[in-house]
Amino acid sequence: MIQADNNPNEMEDHHDLLGLIHFEKGDHAKAIEHLNQGDQEDPYILYHLAVAESKAGDPAKADELFSKVADMNQNGLGYAFVRSKAINAKKMSVK
Repeated sequence: MIQADNNPNEMEDHHDLLGLIHFEKGDHAKAIEHLNQGDQEDPYILYHLAVAESKAGDPAKADELFSKVADMNQNGLGYAFVRSKAINAKKMSVK
């Protein structure tokens, strides 16, 4: 439990975590709800949001998010984990 305050970063982190928990449980609607309120600059979060959108039946939104992640230029561990997956997902949607 966290107490809501005036720090939006704490709330983003809260939603990121809840979104990833729901994603792992397979509850893609709840994952989308929380990940949309999370850090929209974090490629790791955006990648999981894209997968959740795809599994929830919105391939257009998923493709948009996969492209955003694949085209980012960041130096970080989270991005390293998802970049190649996003590029592959983007290639698959083109076919």
